[in-house]
Amino acid sequence: MLVDTEQRNDESCQFEIEKDLIDDDEFDFDELFDYEEVLKYFEKEDIGDACIYRKLYKERFVYHFDKQMWFKYVGPHWEPDYSLEAVRGAELVFEIYKHFLNQ
Repeated sequence: MLVDTEQRNDESCQFEIEKDLIDDDEFDFDELFDYEEVLKYFEKEDIGDACIYRKLYKERFVYHFDKQMWFKYVGPHWEPDYSLEAVRGAELVFEIYKHFLNQ
């Protein structure tokens, strides 16, 4: 069973984002987020972290709960993320908090 937070009906994670803003490896944090939004996510702790992660990677990675592993979208299909790109992507959540909350 592949699960994406899109399937959850959590109003705290609802947003729209232009897909091409995150298609390359260069992220412009100020274009994706604002201070108030990041502060709101920070206060939600793990849920907020998940919201930021979803905003960054929603169409790239999903977690397969039954198999307990991440999958990445490659072309027209999903494949296991043996390179752990999805896990390394979580580091970007920390960088976003650092960028906004250390100002």
